[in-house]
Amino acid sequence: MKRKILIVEDDSSIRSSLKEILEGQGYELDVAKNGLEAFRVLTEKSFVPDLMILDLMMPEMNGFEFRELQMEDPRFSHIPVILLTANNRFQEYKEPLKAFEFLNKPLEVDDLIFVVQNCFRLMK
Repeated sequence: MKRKILIVEDDSSIRSSLKEILEGQGYELDVAKNGLEAFRVLTEKSFVPDLMILDLMMPEMNGFEFRELQMEDPRFSHIPVILLTANNRFQEYKEPLKAFEFLNKPLEVDDLIFVVQNCFRLMK
């Protein structure tokens, strides 16, 4: 069974690149352009991810607001999150948002693959 990943990113080029890279690694993907859309994916689709890659700065509902909502919902609070941000203060967010890890923009493909694989390795 393929592992499922939800990418939550407002930049369409980053979103599609992440999707293409991770599908090439054999993962099943869904995408959302902000936290509000991501919560709809979780609640209205049958797609429940094993992992989420979450941008922090997005319109409508940012990553902070989404993560708070996700952690309060027992159906989805167990899903680990990798934070994605261009902000150089990302280390400050990791613990309060209970993130598995963070990736800094611009992304390096090897870093993305390593962090995702490591997350799934540790989930076993």
